[in-house]
Amino acid sequence: MMNFSRFGTHLLAASLLALGLSSCDPATVGAMKWNADQRAALSTISVPTASVDRSGYFTPMGGSNVQSPIVQTGGGFAQGAAVNAGVAIIFEVASGIEQKNFESKYGTAIQSVGANVPGDLDRRVSRSLADQLGRHGFFRGKVTNSSANRLTVTIEKYGFVRSASKGGETLVAPTLYGTWELTLASGKSIARQQFAAASPAHQRTVTEFANNRDLTHKAFGEATTAVANVVVADINRRLGDQADHTTRAFAARSEKNQEPVQLADVNPVELPRNNRYGFKQGFNSFTSQPNAEFMVDGHKLKIAATGNGGILFVMKPISPLTGTRLSVDSAEYRSVRAALAAGGVGISNQANVASFGVKTGFIIELDGDGWSVLQKYRK
Repeated sequence: MMNFSRFGTHLLAASLLALGLSSCDPATVGAMKWNADQRAALSTISVPTASVDRSGYFTPMGGSNVQSPIVQTGGGFAQGAAVNAGVAIIFEVASGIEQKNFESKYGTAIQSVGANVPGDLDRRVSRSLADQLGRHGFFRGKVTNSSANRLTVTIEKYGFVRSASKGGETLVAPTLYGTWELTLASGKSIARQQFAAASPAHQRTVTEFANNRDLTHKAFGEATTAVANVVVADINRRLGDQADHTTRAFAARSEKNQEPVQLADVNPVELPRNNRYGFKQGFNSFTSQPNAEFMVDGHKLKIAATGNGGILFVMKPISPLTGTRLSVDSAEYRSVRAALAAGGVGISNQANVASFGVKTGFIIELDGDGWSVLQKYRK
């Protein structure tokens, strides 16, 4: 395990921040769009196993000048502004605690938590990225191991970085820093970008991560999914008009019997002006409500979906007496979840749609095309 003095830790923090935000080659990074010849050359693409620098693990950081990048997974709709494929980066400046105090409070856990970091980060990153590209509007059907066009990922630094404070405790999130590059069969690199990625769904104390190997593996798993989301968002910017902007990345795969992450309530007035949601199917943009009618397990529902069916907005038909009230605690929600599960689609994240404290519907973020699964319930 790497040991840093207070100065060394702060120096590392600065270098990691630079790694996550700076460009390294003006000719291939940034938002430069690919031309027609470059897009045509991408008739197939391979995703080799990622490279992980095994010496890149760093001691958990909680110093006051550490800025921690938290990247939402999938087409997420939690806090933060969306960027293309739904990736949002939130920078929180940690304050009120010095690294030395952090180390004093969590010293034992800091020394032992590294042993719980999964040893297969390379394969996790590659699987997530290949899976995302396989369902992407431009790359669908083009991902093959035999392609000489290579999308490579290198994880250069990884560890636990301060993400928030709660109840006097410092929370950290597993965070991955590195570089991705797309090289054509000719050997020419047409994209190279640095990134920082983590999962906001798993922010815990170092002690919790040190005491729970399964939790740590799950959290790093979501961080590797976030890497794939970051890469896909960058690729969408380079594809420009050729990208299928209605095909957002699906959420991280939902494990069997896993409870969805509960996100903050969504105000309905946000829906038509926030392209993060991008409801394209069964959605009335004038009323900001779903208008496609379904009957699920005896429940009359109205449902809207994003272009790829990965996010659903569910309401009940409006009653002249009671209006419409619906939440993730309802029988209707449980029926929709069961119907999706029967079709092999899980719910990863969920949020109530609420105005002035009244819950009128819910939004669910899925790990697959739920819209297609529910079509057999369409009225």
